[in-house]
Amino acid sequence: MQKVVSAAVAAIALMAAPVARADTFLPAGTTFVFTGTVVFVNPVSMTCTLTIAVASDAAGANASITAAVFTGGSCPLMAAAGLPWGTTVSAPPPPPAGAAATKLTIGGMRLVPPFGGACGPDDIEVTWTPGAPPTITLVAGTDVNPPTPGCKLSGTLQQTAAPWLAITN
Repeated sequence: MQKVVSAAVAAIALMAAPVARADTFLPAGTTFVFTGTVVFVNPVSMTCTLTIAVASDAAGANASITAAVFTGGSCPLMAAAGLPWGTTVSAPPPPPAGAAATKLTIGGMRLVPPFGGACGPDDIEVTWTPGAPPTITLVAGTDVNPPTPGCKLSGTLQQTAAPWLAITN
């Protein structure tokens, strides 16, 4: 009886064990530039061009946004703060490992609007579309909170040059 209970406890422990994450950002050791039109609302609406740099580490196991620049109209007065912002795969979850990413989480995003206040730091989820070129989409109404409710960002950024970034879980 003791062996049966021990085996059952071991089986339950294995089922509850977390699945190891092994996100990949390839080619490794590369900085990728994405640019596109975004709309920022807090409470005034501004249409800007946002350019970001996404850097993968030497092993291709981690990536972060190392630069974010807003241009056009009053947009240069907007600042990105707290860089780098870590980037992880949020969907699909493994298993299986090695599946193409469809959703990413950008951790610790913080923006300083031109009219005062602060947005974030906050973890936001974006849509990743692989391809030639790949895109990052901030779905309409994406909130960058706290502390200021009402900081919204939406738009699509497209990678500007090859090699194309490939992301898997």
